[in-house]
Amino acid sequence: MTLLLQAVTKIFPNRRGVQKVSLSIPKGSHFALMGRSGSGKSTLLRLIAGLEKLDSGSITWEGIAWDSLAPHQRGVAFVPQKVVIFPHLNVFENLALPLRLLPRKTRPSRPEIERKVQRTAEQLRLEQYLKSRPYELSGGEQQRVALGRAMIREAKLWLLDEPFAGLDPPLQKELSQELHLLRGALGLTIVCITHDPIDVMAYADRIGLLEEGRLLQSGTPAEVYAQPSNLSVGFLFGNPSMNLLRGIAQKEGSSFVWVSESGSIRCCSPCLGALTLGIRPEWLTPQQQGLELGNATVHDCRGVGPNYWFLAQFDSRTRVQGVSSTPLSGVLNLYAQKWCWFRTETGERIALEH
Repeated sequence: MTLLLQAVTKIFPNRRGVQKVSLSIPKGSHFALMGRSGSGKSTLLRLIAGLEKLDSGSITWEGIAWDSLAPHQRGVAFVPQKVVIFPHLNVFENLALPLRLLPRKTRPSRPEIERKVQRTAEQLRLEQYLKSRPYELSGGEQQRVALGRAMIREAKLWLLDEPFAGLDPPLQKELSQELHLLRGALGLTIVCITHDPIDVMAYADRIGLLEEGRLLQSGTPAEVYAQPSNLSVGFLFGNPSMNLLRGIAQKEGSSFVWVSESGSIRCCSPCLGALTLGIRPEWLTPQQQGLELGNATVHDCRGVGPNYWFLAQFDSRTRVQGVSSTPLSGVLNLYAQKWCWFRTETGERIALEH
C-alpha cells in the first residue's frame, strides 16, 4: 500500500503553493522532499497532514481517500521545523499528552500511558530527563522529545518539516541515524523535508525535487544524482553542486563540436544549438579517460574528510569545482569520466553520455 498524491494543487492569493504534484510513496519508505525556499515543500506536507485544504487533486493512504478527513482522523504524526513542546510540562507530561488528549473511548489507562512513555523514553535515550522541564534540555534533547510525541501516537506515517534544522552538524547526523533506525524498527513511512543531499543519499529511499510549486523529478537518490531531468535538478541536488558550462554546438564535418562561451573548451556534442555541459565534481579527473576538457590551473585544493576539493580555472570566465582522492596543484589536463547535456533554453536534459 502507498501514499498516493494525484495532481495535488493548492494556490494562495499572495504566494506560490503547489501545482499538479503527483507522487507515489510506498509504505515503509523514507521519501525526501528537496527544493529552494518557497518551492512548496512545506505546503505539500501540510496538505498531506490536512492542515491545508486541497484546491484540486486527491490524496489517499492505504487506499483510503483523505480529501474529506480532518487532520486528527488521518492518524499522521507531524513534526514541524520549530520544536513544539510545552514549557510548563516536564518531559514525561509532554510525551504523555498525545495519549491523554485521545477520546475517552480510545484513551489508554494510566498504567498503559506510563508504560508507553517509559518505552518511548528508552528508545530515544530520554529516561534520565523524564522529570526535566524543556528549558533544562539541549536542542537535541528537545528534538528527541518532539520525535517521542510522534512515536507515542503509534502513527505509521510521519511528516517531518526539517526536523533537525538549527542543530549542530554532528547532532544532525546522530538524530538522522536514530530516525533511520526507528523507521526500520517501527515500520514507519517517512516524508521528510531536508536541504542536506548527503543525508538524502545516506537514508532516503526516494527523493522529490520541487521548484515554484511543481515537481521537477522523482526517483531514487542515485537516479536523480546521475540523471537529473533538467538544469535545476542538476544544480540543486549535490554538494558541491554540478558544474554547468554553457556553450554552442556546431557541425564540423560529420560530427557536432561544442565550444564553451569563452572558447576555452571544445568537445564532441550530441546535437546542434545552445547546450549546457553538466559535470559532477567527482566526475572530473586528470586521468586520460572520458571527455577531454583541456588545460586548467588549480587555484585552491583543500582536504574535506577523506577527499580533496579543488577549484580549477580554464580562463578568466570558466572554472570548475572537483573532488579528488589526492591533492592536486599546478596546470592539469582535465577529463570528465561522466557528463550530462542539457538544452540551455529549456533546461531539459538530452542524454546521459556515460
